[in-house]
Amino acid sequence: MRKADKEPPTELERLRETIFGSDYEVDDELADEILASHNISSSELVEEFKLRMQAELKGEFEETGKINQSLEAALKSIRAQQQGSKPLPIKAESWIDGLLGGAISSTSGSQVLFSFHKQKEGEVSASDRVLLDELERELDQE
Repeated sequence: MRKADKEPPTELERLRETIFGSDYEVDDELADEILASHNISSSELVEEFKLRMQAELKGEFEETGKINQSLEAALKSIRAQQQGSKPLPIKAESWIDGLLGGAISSTSGSQVLFSFHKQKEGEVSASDRVLLDELERELDQE
């Protein structure tokens, strides 16, 4: 980073700004899109960072015999954030009761899955056929 924007930007900084925009333009949604374009999820990135911090903490402890307070606090913070982002388990009976009672709407993000076990052998649903056709076209292009 440049010191208080007094120095002119370097070529690398100009390139980054051109590609990604300035720092204040990147929000969580855009960051997730950028990560996804590289086949990385934010949760995987956080987990990998946590593992590196654990290794650093362990290595420092082996060298000095002391626990680095900053790393310890950071790891506790990451673990708390990870625990907070995990969805609570849903009990089947209460979910079914809510669904049948109308408390859970069909727009709540869940989708009904259909069974095609009564289709003749070798047949697939229309939506599956579309997916298969797209995959075949992709393979033909390679």
